[in-house]
Amino acid sequence: MAVLLISVAFANAKSVCEEQRDEVLSEDAFGEYIPRCEADGTFTKKQFWASFGKYFCVDPDTGTKTTEYTRDRNLKCE
Repeated sequence: MAVLLISVAFANAKSVCEEQRDEVLSEDAFGEYIPRCEADGTFTKKQFWASFGKYFCVDPDTGTKTTEYTRDRNLKCE
């Protein structure tokens, strides 16, 4: 029984990206940056801060910004 409970708990665990996104969405934070996450829970490499109309790249594992902000929608994130 304990194994089943542990596996269920880990199956529902949120990633760092999902936790950050959900935290922003749960607040009344107009204009805040909302992280975009992939299906596997990692950060989407190309992020967009809608209220500023700016794109930027992040490390998919940490969400750390790896480029400067730009309005170039064709920004390529490696």
